[in-house]
Amino acid sequence: MPVRLPAKGTKLQVGGASSNAAYADAAQVRSIGDLGGESGEIDCTDLSSTAKEYLMGLPDNGEVPVTLAFDPDTAAHVAFFTRQTTQEKIYHKVVLANTNASEFKFQAYTKSFKLTGMTPDGLIEAVATLRISGAITFTV
Repeated sequence: MPVRLPAKGTKLQVGGASSNAAYADAAQVRSIGDLGGESGEIDCTDLSSTAKEYLMGLPDNGEVPVTLAFDPDTAAHVAFFTRQTTQEKIYHKVVLANTNASEFKFQAYTKSFKLTGMTPDGLIEAVATLRISGAITFTV
């Protein structure tokens, strides 16, 4: 029977400018959006082609939205805001809750930081959108 992996227990860890920097769990993470990318297409069709022809371009690993239950007294939450203004690129990990703690590691900028949920019955959240720069590595 295939193993089903629940998302509960998955962590976003934030490092530093070096991949060997210490990583800390981002607190109060409510969700981590889609992680992965897609390659561009290079049209190499010519006048002798009988159908469109392509080569694959460089992968673009895209953006990862991270939703936090915002706490202005949590340094890690304020750091997302700060990195959006300073445009600092740092390492991040998404660590799965499986037995091996499989992880995806990547460098990213905080492209945007927005507060949401400011309604009478709402929970104030922050959405930090991480723009991945470079490759994603996966360790089982």
